[in-house]
Amino acid sequence: MELMEREINSRIGKMSAQVNLLYPLLKERTIARRVKTLLYTTILRPILTYGAETWKLTTKTESRIGAAEMRVLRIIYGVTRRDRIRNEVIRAELGVESVLELVQRGQLRWYGQMKTDCQNNCMNGNQKDEDRWGGQE
Repeated sequence: MELMEREINSRIGKMSAQVNLLYPLLKERTIARRVKTLLYTTILRPILTYGAETWKLTTKTESRIGAAEMRVLRIIYGVTRRDRIRNEVIRAELGVESVLELVQRGQLRWYGQMKTDCQNNCMNGNQKDEDRWGGQE
C-alpha cells in the first residue's frame, strides 16, 4: 500500500473513531440538524481533511473519502442507503459542500502558494534567510 493511501486511510479511521464517539448525538432526533451539521463541519471534517492539500488523490481514495463523508451525513440526515436518497440531495438539504470539492480547492490554493514561493525564491537567487528577511529573525 502506498504511503499516501495509508495516510488517507488513517485520516478516515481517525474520523470514524470520532463519529463512533459522537454517534449518540448525531443519531438523536431531538437535536437540530443544524447543530449536528455544525459538529460535522467543525470537528469531523477537519479531522478527515487534515493535510489534504498534499494528498495525491486516486479514484480509489476519492471513493473512500466520499463514502466516509456520506456515512456521517446520512446519520445526521436520518436516512440509510436503503432509502435510496442521492448524495447531492442530502448535501443540499444539510447545506454542506462536498469534502472532495473542499480538498481540491485547498490543493489548488496550496499549489498556487508553492508556485509563488518558488518564483520568488528563484528570482531572488539562493539568498540566505538573513538576507531574505533583512537580518531579522
